[in-house]
Amino acid sequence: MNLSLVYPKIAENYKAISAADDAIKIDPENEKAFFRRGTARMAGNDLEAAISDFKKVVEVNKVGFFYFAYFQTLISRKTKQPRKT
Repeated sequence: MNLSLVYPKIAENYKAISAADDAIKIDPENEKAFFRRGTARMAGNDLEAAISDFKKVVEVNKVGFFYFAYFQTLISRKTKQPRKT
């Protein structure tokens, strides 16, 4: 799972997503893996998938105020994006 933290720093978001996927397969309630996958997806502008990951983080960790700030940023970015047709 630590790879999912390192890869985005070198612009390898797809590898970060893959590493987080592996961690989630082992532990489907791993909030940190969902968070890291969500941030990698957000960096790759896959906002719908990132929203899904951040929702899971909040579901798993209901007191995750740290995560809430990321979720707010993501929602803000999503609302500014033109709609896909």
